[in-house]
Amino acid sequence: MTPRRTPPPKRDDPVLEDDASVRTVPHNLEAERAVLGAVLLHNDAYSEASKWIKPTDFFRDGHRRTWQAMERLLDTAQGTCDLLVLRDELVRIGDLDHVGGMGYLTALTDGVPRSTNVRHYARIVREKSLLRGVIHAGNTMVTNGYDAEMPASEVLAAADKAIVDLQHGTTDSTMESIAKAPARLLENLEFRVANRGSLIGLHTGFQSIDDMTMGWRKGDVVVIAARPSIGKTTFVLNSAVAMCSRPKADSTLPRGAIFSMEMKREQLELRLLSSLSGVPLSSLLGGWIADDKWGVITNALGVIEQLPLFIDDAPGRTVFDIRRECRRLRSEGGLDFIVIDYIQLMAGATERRGATRNEEVTDISRRLKVLAGELDVPILLLSQLSRASEGRSDQRPKLSDLRESGALEQDADLVCFLHRRHHREGGITNFIIEKQRNGPTGTVNLALTRETTSF
Repeated sequence: MTPRRTPPPKRDDPVLEDDASVRTVPHNLEAERAVLGAVLLHNDAYSEASKWIKPTDFFRDGHRRTWQAMERLLDTAQGTCDLLVLRDELVRIGDLDHVGGMGYLTALTDGVPRSTNVRHYARIVREKSLLRGVIHAGNTMVTNGYDAEMPASEVLAAADKAIVDLQHGTTDSTMESIAKAPARLLENLEFRVANRGSLIGLHTGFQSIDDMTMGWRKGDVVVIAARPSIGKTTFVLNSAVAMCSRPKADSTLPRGAIFSMEMKREQLELRLLSSLSGVPLSSLLGGWIADDKWGVITNALGVIEQLPLFIDDAPGRTVFDIRRECRRLRSEGGLDFIVIDYIQLMAGATERRGATRNEEVTDISRRLKVLAGELDVPILLLSQLSRASEGRSDQRPKLSDLRESGALEQDADLVCFLHRRHHREGGITNFIIEKQRNGPTGTVNLALTRETTSF
C-alpha cells in the first residue's frame, strides 16, 4: 500500500522549519475575511480599518489583492465599493481569478460579524502581521550570523534596525478631535502658572540661555554649530556638568550620555578637571602643577566622581549604536540627555551604503529626531559649519552654513551658533539662537576662558 503523502504547503501558507517540527507562521484568515466583508457591506468601516492595516498585513495573497483594489476604490472622493464595483475593478487589473473568482467575493459577505467590530478584526490582522515580521527579522538575523559576510557590528546594527522598524509599526493611530484640547490646555496653563519662573527643561548652565529657551527640553534636538576652535565641545561639557548637578523634582540627579567621536575620553576628562578646578589645561597636560593647586584638584576630582555622566569615545558611531547604548543606560538607571560630538563624524546606517554623504547626514538627522522623541530626552548635537561664512564681509553664521545637509535646520528644534571674531583666541563669544521652534531667537554673550576650557 502506497503511504499517504502530505501535500506541499500552498503559496499562501509559508512555513518555518526547525529541528522539531514544521510550523505555519501566525495568521488569522477569519479575521482577514471579516475585515474585507465588513468593508464590502459598509464602506464607512474602511476609514477605521485603514488606520490599522495595510495590504502587506494580509497573510493570504488573494486578500492582499482584494484590499488593494478596495483602497483604489475608496481612497477617492465619493468612492464606493460594493460587490459589483469590486468585481469590475479586479477584472480590470486582471486579479479576479487570483483572489478566487466571483464566488469567493460573494462568500466574503456570508456570515460577517457586526461591521462595528471592524477595528477589532483589523487589530487581529495587524497583530499577526507583526508576529510574522518578528519571525522574518529573527530568521534574517540567524542567516546573517551564519553567513558571516558582514562584520559582527554591522549584523548587530541591522538586527537593531529591524527591531526598531517593527516597534514603530506597532504605533496606534494618534488622530484625535481638537475638542479634547481645552481640558488639556487648561491643565497645562495651570501648571505653568504654578511654576512660572521655573525651567521646563534641564538647566543649560547659563541663566541668559535658560531665560530664552526655558532649558533643554525633552524630545528636542538642539544643534550647536561653529567653526573649529570656537569651543563647541567646551560649551557642551560645561552644560552637561550643569545638567548633572541640578537635582530633578524627585531629588535625583539627571543622567547623561556623551558620544565623542573627535576627542578621546582622557582628553574630555582632563578638560572637565581643568574647568572644575580652575587649573590651566596646559599645566595639567605638562604636569606643571603647583603644590597649592592640589587642594582644588582634589575637590574637582570629588565632583567628577559624583557626576552621573557616561562617555563613549568609539569613533564612527551609527544612530543604531547610539540608540542601543542609550536604551541600556535608561534600563539601568535612567537617561535624561544625550550629547553627540559631532554629526559629521557619525557613520551612515548600513542600508545607506553607496549613498552620498549629504543623503547619509539627512538620514542620520531624521533618525536622531525620532530617537529624541522615542527616549523623551534632549539631544545636543554638535555640527561643523562650512567655510562659506569666511568669505563674507559679515561672518556671522547662517542656517545655510550648516555643513553637508539642509535636513539639520529642518529637523532641529533649536539651532544655535557659537561665533567669535578672533576664533583662535578666548574672550567674548556670541551664542546665537538662530532658530527656536517654540521660542524667541537672539544672542547671548558668553566669555570663554581658554586656559581652563570653560565658558
